[in-house]
Amino acid sequence: MGIFNFFRRKKKDNRIGMPTCLDKDLQADLVNNKIISAIKLRDSGREDEAEILLRQIVEEQVEHVQAWFILAEHFMYTDELGRALYCYEKVIKYQPANQSARDQINQLNAEVRKRPDYLWEYNRERGLI
Repeated sequence: MGIFNFFRRKKKDNRIGMPTCLDKDLQADLVNNKIISAIKLRDSGREDEAEILLRQIVEEQVEHVQAWFILAEHFMYTDELGRALYCYEKVIKYQPANQSARDQINQLNAEVRKRPDYLWEYNRERGLI
């Protein structure tokens, strides 16, 4: 290697990489903090902001069961039972043994089928409308 090529070499990246396990722990902490923030927003009357935050979580981590469950509870709180039913179904999809979600689905199925507005919400969440 000539002297000119020596100066043209790429510089090494001196940053120290974070171990993967720590990276996952930090991500979990960030998600948990977002969930806590969403609950606080909802309880302070800022339901729209809470929903946005919870939706961000489930978009980033589709299989995050706790986030789906909290989003379902949020929709129960805001009386959007069709949307809640959809979220509880997502919980069951990713965690089939979740009995709480199964109980909620059994309870909500009849309610959603009775009211057109709830049925419309449910079908909209499923992407049918």
